[in-house]
Amino acid sequence: MTDANRLNTVLAIIAIIVLVLSFSAFAYIIVPKGDASLIVVNKIDYGWDVIFTDFEMTSFTASEDDYEGVLVSNIILDTGLENPQGHTYRFMGLDGYQKDVTWEDVQNSYLVEDEHKVVFPNMTRSFWVKDLALIEVIS
Repeated sequence: MTDANRLNTVLAIIAIIVLVLSFSAFAYIIVPKGDASLIVVNKIDYGWDVIFTDFEMTSFTASEDDYEGVLVSNIILDTGLENPQGHTYRFMGLDGYQKDVTWEDVQNSYLVEDEHKVVFPNMTRSFWVKDLALIEVIS
């Protein structure tokens, strides 16, 4: 094989790799990230409307604003998780934004209807995740 043929082959392979990666990135962007009416907690689907009708609402203050929400710990316990204090939890929004917290943090966190978000009154707003789609037990 001549040097010109070898160079053409290498360039063709590189072009194919670039195209495959480009199409993969495009597919990732256009694929829906989840159903905004549902939240998955420890692999169990809950409708947002069900959460605010089936669980007790509590009033609380965070960042000098008053809210009403459902304790996240009650929902996690409802999934049947054993030994919740021995785990770390990941909160992920529809946009992929995520934060990991401990059980101690979860015990003082609330789901609120406003923007379907989780609020951690004792933590900075950077831990609050809006358009929440997933609460995952990660360890």
